[in-house]
Parts: sequence; C-alpha cells; structure tokens
Amino acid sequence: MRKKNRISYAQKQLPFSGTARALVSPFKYEYRAFAALGSVLGIVAVAYGVCVGVSIAHVAARAALVEDTRALSAAAAALEHTYLAETRGITESYAISLGFGAPERRVYLKEGSALASAHAR
Repeated sequence: MRKKNRISYAQKQLPFSGTARALVSPFKYEYRAFAALGSVLGIVAVAYGVCVGVSIAHVAARAALVEDTRALSAAAAALEHTYLAETRGITESYAISLGFGAPERRVYLKEGSALASAHAR
C-alpha cells in the first residue's frame, strides 16, 4: 500500500489531477501581514519626516519674526528719540512767538453728543 502525502493546511492542490503537484506558498498570510506592516511603517516614517520638516520651518519662521520685531522696535525707539529731542525745544515762549495763545474759553463735550460722536474715529 502506498503512503499518503500529508499536505499542510496552508498548501492546496491545483484543481487538475496528476502526479506533479504545485503547492501554494506556505506563508501567504504571513507575507500579506508583513507587507501591511511595512506599508504602515512607511506611512509613519513619511508622516514623521513631514512633521520634522514643518517643525523646522516654524522655528525658522519664528526666528525671522523675532528679528523683524527687533528691527521694528529699534525703528520705533529711534522715532521716539527724535520726537523727544524735537519736543525738548518747544517752550511756552516759543509757542507764543509762533502765534499760539491760551484758549479764551473751554468747551466740554458730553459723551454721546452729536459733535463728539461725529469726529470720533
């Protein structure tokens, strides 16, 4: 009596009969799982690279903004210095010599009056 060949659960016979049989790869599901794991790891690696790139871009942009802020602060300080230097020379006698004088009467406006709200912008 001829001994039967036992074929594992992961291997199948081809539908045709004959003595030579081609067997299915025994690691079909393992290959699929490995391919899925590799795909997931690839996606995670790309996402990590994108996050690192965006982080570097934000740090560079922040450094540029800090530099711009310092330059604007320096420009504002220079303008304030110029303004204070100009206002140091203005005195009451100098203003009178230019034709300015004390007001004859004072006018007070109530909050919500037509004159006050028309010119408030």
